[in-house]
Amino acid sequence: MEVKKHNSKRKCKQTDKHYNDMCRLCMTKNAKVPIFPEKDELKLDKEPPLVCKIMSSVNIQMRKDDGLPSHICCDCASKVQSTYDFLRLCEMSDSFLRQFLDFGLDISWVFRYSELLRVIDRNEEYSSDEQ
Repeated sequence: MEVKKHNSKRKCKQTDKHYNDMCRLCMTKNAKVPIFPEKDELKLDKEPPLVCKIMSSVNIQMRKDDGLPSHICCDCASKVQSTYDFLRLCEMSDSFLRQFLDFGLDISWVFRYSELLRVIDRNEEYSSDEQ
């Protein structure tokens, strides 16, 4: 996937409140979710930063110093996470199915294994809800 590059030297006035509150992805108001992580957040988080999830899902380039809004709205953040999760699921499924094919294993094992993963996933969701 080719990334669209924009080399404009012009930058909007970032002192404008409406500009700073604009969602970088859908341009709605009240964007509260920061795109770029603080340095200390990178060490604590197991998942990639939001900016990496966005750039791996859509064909845009983002830099902290590019003069564009640095927040997105909650709706877009949710969509980015869902898209990221779906892409990872597709990649894992493809890898798993190719391994089964390479080893010549019975396809019935694929269904058993995928059901086991669903049960484990549900149990993890249940245990994290209790905390």
